[in-house]
Amino acid sequence: MRAQVDVRSDPARLTQIRSVRIEPAKVADGVILPSGISSADIALVLGEIDRQMCFKLSRYFDIEPSSPPSAAKPLIAASTVRVALTGLQQTNPVASVASAIVSRVVPGPGSIRLPLGLGGLNVEAAVDLPNGGGEAAAMAWSRGASVAFDKGSLSAVGDAHRFASDFAESFTALLVGPDADKRDVPKSDPCSQYGSRLNLGNRALGIGLGLHLTNPAAAETSDVNAPAAKDHAAPLGQPASR
Repeated sequence: MRAQVDVRSDPARLTQIRSVRIEPAKVADGVILPSGISSADIALVLGEIDRQMCFKLSRYFDIEPSSPPSAAKPLIAASTVRVALTGLQQTNPVASVASAIVSRVVPGPGSIRLPLGLGGLNVEAAVDLPNGGGEAAAMAWSRGASVAFDKGSLSAVGDAHRFASDFAESFTALLVGPDADKRDVPKSDPCSQYGSRLNLGNRALGIGLGLHLTNPAAAETSDVNAPAAKDHAAPLGQPASR
C-alpha cells in the first residue's frame, strides 16, 4: 500500500476481542492542520475514517453502539477502538484536474499525478479490552499520494479521504491476522448509519472523470466544529515499533 506503519500488539489479548465499540475519530491534541482545510473538510475525513473502520471491523467482530447507555439499553462490555488524526496533507484540486487530463493523453496503466499538491493522511489507532483488560494493539499509519496510480480529487482532502479505507483495512488486518474468515454482512447492518457500503454510482462517475470523489455520508457523525485542532483531545499516544 506504500504506507508507513508502526505497530505493537499483544497476541494473547487480541484473541479475546469478540465485539468492538468504535469511538468517533478525533483530531489529536496539538496537531495543526493546513490552514486551507476547512472544518467541513476535517469532518469529512473523520467521518470517512469512522465509516471505513465500521465497515472493515464488522466483517470480523460484533459492532456495539458508541452512544451512551440508557436504562432500557445498558452498555454491553466490548473492546474500545480509538482513532486520532495526527496529520493531513492538502490535495491541490487544480493540479488534480491537470493530472487527470495528462492521464488521458499519456498511454499506460493507472493514473499519473503531477508532483504538485499531493495529499496524505496520518492516523493513530488503538484497541483496549473491556473492564480494564489493557491495550491489545496500537498502530501509527501514514500514507502520501504518489505520482503514479493515485487519482487526484476536486476536494482539498481528497487523498486523505481515499486513504481512510486503506488505513481501516490495515488496522483490521492487525487485529484479525492473515487467516481470519470474513462474516457475512448482517441483515441489520450495524454500519447503516454511514450509508451504503458500496456506492456504485459514485465509483462509476469517479472512473469516468479520472478523479476520486469524496462521499459526505458519514461527515455528520464527526464532532468537529472548528478547524483548530487544539480543541480535541488525543485518544491515544504514539505506538512503538514492533
